[in-house]
Amino acid sequence: MRITLFTAILVCCLSACKTYLPQTNTTVIGKIETGLGPEDFVLDTFSGNERLVISCSGRRKTEPQTGNFYAYNFATGNTTILKRINEPENFECYPHGIDLVKEPSGKVMLYAVNHQKNNEDNTIHSVVQYEVKNDSLFFMANHVHASIVSPNDVAALPDGSFYVTNDSKHTKGLGLVMEKLFQTKKSTIVYKNAENKFIVATDKLPYANGVAINGDKVYISCTFKSILNEYKRNADGTLTLNRKMKGAKGLDNITFYNNYLVIPYHTDFMKFIKHVKSSDSKSPGIVSLFNIDNNEMTPIFSTYGEEISANSTSLIYRDTLYISQVFDGFLLKVVPVNLPK
Repeated sequence: MRITLFTAILVCCLSACKTYLPQTNTTVIGKIETGLGPEDFVLDTFSGNERLVISCSGRRKTEPQTGNFYAYNFATGNTTILKRINEPENFECYPHGIDLVKEPSGKVMLYAVNHQKNNEDNTIHSVVQYEVKNDSLFFMANHVHASIVSPNDVAALPDGSFYVTNDSKHTKGLGLVMEKLFQTKKSTIVYKNAENKFIVATDKLPYANGVAINGDKVYISCTFKSILNEYKRNADGTLTLNRKMKGAKGLDNITFYNNYLVIPYHTDFMKFIKHVKSSDSKSPGIVSLFNIDNNEMTPIFSTYGEEISANSTSLIYRDTLYISQVFDGFLLKVVPVNLPK
């Protein structure tokens, strides 16, 4: 989830009902310390070691405005900063949503939504591309286009194409206020093909957030209106709505586990806004499995914010659930009980 000055408008349009969380049987087994704002992360089994690659950016104005990629090695338990090499002069890295793919040539590519903070009125939004070599990231391209106006998450394919969600049409001013206030359907999904042509793959979504690809299907989660959609991917990259799945309020990023989508979501926007201002204010959340086959939703983790606040991405690996967050500098490791196979 991307945070702007006008996100607070959500409080005006969303009810502040008492948060109810389902009971889930889980055991918290520890934290993985990272940089500030580990909003998204991916599993990397391509680079010789099984690890997580984590996208971190400082997001509170009261905290250091830093951006880095971290790697957590499962075998050693160590977390390191990945060195970035050959970036252009004056390029700044403030990563957001990320994805990792292996090309037919064997090269491993990391794609990241980037918000280069030149100044308050001129943020450069893009998708930056790196080649991953061991603990180094070699700059390959910075994809800037007029259609990428407010990017949130990215999902890439081995041929160099990708989908990116625009959560809003506007980035500031009255237009952004009205989008948030009325939860209007102004979001778009942009597709870049292997020849670097950009098109709008689909549109008319309310705060499109997560995007994930599974074969010829693309899944989009929306933070507003409990929307979770499955699309068919067409030959030209456009998306045709295949079905509307059962969603939930406040959906964030998407990962896969067998025939499930794993999605965390924010259950209380009022408390989320308070958490934007201070880590001391806790923001509750849930992680659920969304069954692709039968459209059933099963919560596997819930918290009132004490263990982790503003959960944004969740990933299951070797029966352990890893959860990231928008602001504070750690991932949470959890063992869910009776995890479906």
